[in-house]
Amino acid sequence: METHKIRKFFRSGDHAFHSVEHLPEGEVIKHNGRFVFGVGEASNHNHVITVERPQDLEIIKTKDGFYFNLKADGKLSHEIGNSRQKAEHEVITIRKGLYFQVPERETDIFTSVVRKVID
Repeated sequence: METHKIRKFFRSGDHAFHSVEHLPEGEVIKHNGRFVFGVGEASNHNHVITVERPQDLEIIKTKDGFYFNLKADGKLSHEIGNSRQKAEHEVITIRKGLYFQVPERETDIFTSVVRKVID
């Protein structure tokens, strides 16, 4: 019988964070402990990850997207524009670990076209 390793998964609005085994090579992104990893195309809501200490978050950008090394727990939030005011989603805690950020996709059942969800 084959067993599967259960991986951590966190979701903030139309973005998901999937745990990964290692970080790939890529561009290291500088930040101050707060990083906007997505902006709602229709709503102008920012998807934000924050940590108390900037050194507790390493961000790698590749052609596939963003990878995160959380050395301490962080927060995922959905904010109204650049106001830092909470939007409709609750702030969630994301546990320390390695993650790949994946935008939500949907399939049009009539055309079978897969497309990014517009927020």
